[in-house]
Amino acid sequence: MKKPIKFLIILTAATLVILVAAFFFTNDGAFSLNAALDKILGGREQVSSGEDLKIPADVSVSVKALNDSYTFDVDLEIEQVLFDYFTLYYKALGSLSDKNAALLPQVYAYTSIDEPFDMALLKHMINIRSNSAVTLTFPACHVSFSYDSAAVTDTIAEITLTEYADMNFDGLGGRTSSFAGRRHYFVLKHRGGAGDWRISRHTEHSLFADYAGEVFGDLLMNDGFTRGDLDRDTTEAYAESLPAKLGQVVRYSAGESNADSDGITAEYPYDRDAAVAYAHEWTIAGRVIRNGQNFATKHPNDVSFVSQCVFAGGIPMDSHGDISEQWKYYGDWRDFSFEKQGYSQSWLDGDAFLLYLLGNAGFGMKAALTGPDDIAAGDIVQLIYESGGRFLWEGLITGRSGGELIVTGNDDDVKDFPLSAVGIPNARLIKIYGYDSADF
Repeated sequence: MKKPIKFLIILTAATLVILVAAFFFTNDGAFSLNAALDKILGGREQVSSGEDLKIPADVSVSVKALNDSYTFDVDLEIEQVLFDYFTLYYKALGSLSDKNAALLPQVYAYTSIDEPFDMALLKHMINIRSNSAVTLTFPACHVSFSYDSAAVTDTIAEITLTEYADMNFDGLGGRTSSFAGRRHYFVLKHRGGAGDWRISRHTEHSLFADYAGEVFGDLLMNDGFTRGDLDRDTTEAYAESLPAKLGQVVRYSAGESNADSDGITAEYPYDRDAAVAYAHEWTIAGRVIRNGQNFATKHPNDVSFVSQCVFAGGIPMDSHGDISEQWKYYGDWRDFSFEKQGYSQSWLDGDAFLLYLLGNAGFGMKAALTGPDDIAAGDIVQLIYESGGRFLWEGLITGRSGGELIVTGNDDDVKDFPLSAVGIPNARLIKIYGYDSADF
């Protein structure tokens, strides 16, 4: 009887050794103290199926849903995939690590058409942030999202949600940066095992993602393709060239200036602090807000928001001159008269606003296109499709850290966000000098 018992003890001990080795050693055979501690302390995150999900530990990411998933028939197994997506994405961005970025495909189905495009966008974000004048890594990030709609069966979950996030970039001296209102569309498919859900389709609707989608579409069009022609292999082939096409640094376009900026003077100064204070008042981390009591919300609202900030900085509305020389908002209707009524197109359209500041003479705002060295808090940035190209978005400069400009704006709603971190590489900068009170 003793021999069988002794053999059983030896067999059990050998089994335990094998299990411990598998538990604490990495795939390449090296012992990992961090992995061991994570296993023992329960710090390692896992997908709901019980399979290990490789998640780096160098950036802390917290993710929460703001509303109840069960209201939308989204069970915890599906929600966990969404949590894992945002966790892996922001760990890669926080570390600016290509190695960490390579872990994101874990949450995608192998046949996902959108995964190569998403990975190309992530690679671009890592490149452009890595090339900033300041360090744009961050040690921690807080992400939340709210479900907007969901349609769930046993095998497919179709979900739309709105994302919010805040983080402290290492190079911004403790300043908190945030964004609000990014929309996502996910299709998750069940692969057959318990809790075995993966992302099959994903579309992000944000300023950068929509811009990158246009650039991607242009690449396809040049070769006679459309998005409807794509399969996984074609998407992957074109996505590989997308980061290089997007560019790796923010480029500033001087465009057609109205004058040498060194020679511009204004009768009355611009209150930059008041403009920045207004911008901060009407952007809040974690939700989208608008000053609808005084200004009707527009879609998009980015240029109107900047106009409001500049007006709060003491620049008076201008109803003088022809329509291209006016900048006003007295009511929510388009007005072409010289009266103090309605609004001018320049109040809410980026191209019209640029035309106003370049062509305005006499009464009103004094401003000019300039380079980044002349820009300060209270000035304006316009993002454009390409150098000298189509207008995309406008924001207010609310600070700077070394050579990195910090921007606040609507649609995308960003607050104190590094311009490089927005991701769009083409910009023009507008310096405001003040205003004149009479026609000369």
